Amino acid sequence: MALSALWFSLARQSRAAVLALVFCLGGLLHMLLHMLLDSLVGDIWWFAPFVDRPYALFTVPARYQPWWLNFVLHWSFVVELAIWVWALCIYRARTASAAASR
Repeated sequence: MALSALWFSLARQSRAAVLALVFCLGGLLHMLLHMLLDSLVGDIWWFAPFVDRPYALFTVPARYQPWWLNFVLHWSFVVELAIWVWALCIYRARTASAAASR
């Protein structure tokens, strides 16, 4: 990230520097959103290595076997399904508008 930002600041006219910076910013945004969603019911050490304590808004009780069934049957899984449905709706709207403009 720092190298692509430096490259971007030194060579502003370079298309490759812009693409590298956008790629790194996208990766950083993806990581941050992933950690935010994991903080809903998963343990995230937000202040590591300074504070050795995991943070989660809710806990998923261990009721079912195998372990992943606890997460699938928990109410928080609806949030992840809503994100999938939202992404699918955006995709379908864009492909429909692209097909209509042809």
